[in-house]
Amino acid sequence: MEVASHPRFPYWALNMKQRHQLLSQANVYLRQHPADANMTMEELKQMVNSMSANQMVNSLQRYVSKVQGTNQYWYQRLQESLALIEQKGCPTFFFTFSAADMHWPDLQRLLQNDEGASRSERAQAVIDNPHLTDWFSMQWLQEFVTHWLNGILDAEWHWYRFEYQARGSID
Repeated sequence: MEVASHPRFPYWALNMKQRHQLLSQANVYLRQHPADANMTMEELKQMVNSMSANQMVNSLQRYVSKVQGTNQYWYQRLQESLALIEQKGCPTFFFTFSAADMHWPDLQRLLQNDEGASRSERAQAVIDNPHLTDWFSMQWLQEFVTHWLNGILDAEWHWYRFEYQARGSID
């Protein structure tokens, strides 16, 4: 079994990415706040016990907002969207894409050679290849944005995000 096709691989990869981002942001914070970098464990305990840690926590949240998936990250995206709406006006339309990954003929041809696969075989192919399913869905959406939104509709701006199903594929 390939590592990327293991059911837990996407979670491991996301965890590693977020840990790397957090460490990177912690280094930036500590370079900009050298006094905090030199605090002892005892000083940290006193700060937490005296409830004066709120100022540091508030300062840290600005750095954590760079890490995708955190509450601070999504709050920052909300603020950016609201600012964009304030500047450009309310969006003309809103829509949702849903990838029917087990019924998508092009995706199924990519995942397996058997065109007569059963529903359970198609589902297993999606589960076994989350990296390919994810890539295919993103490519499909990017083609839609390029052709329809940017090309045909000449959209001035757009914003989108992905949500994932429990089995790991884009919803």
